[in-house]
Amino acid sequence: MNLKQGYELSDVLLVPKHSSVNSRSDVDLSSTIGNLKLSIPIIASPMPSIVGVELIKELGRLGGIGILHRFYTSRVSRQRDLLALSH
Repeated sequence: MNLKQGYELSDVLLVPKHSSVNSRSDVDLSSTIGNLKLSIPIIASPMPSIVGVELIKELGRLGGIGILHRFYTSRVSRQRDLLALSH
């Protein structure tokens, strides 16, 4: 079995240093996943009590993405909301 090294939050320490960046607008936070380009590197996990249609819409507006969980209310509601998300 080939296991790779993993890190947890308590394993990492971020130390602030001097930066040559003059403005936050000079920084590009975009990332690409396959052929999907995100303006901000935020992907909301499909958690039933956390991620809903409103959060997904707002993340999409900001340049991120949210994933709707598979147990989302009813099939009719899910189809209606997914249609709303695509616009």
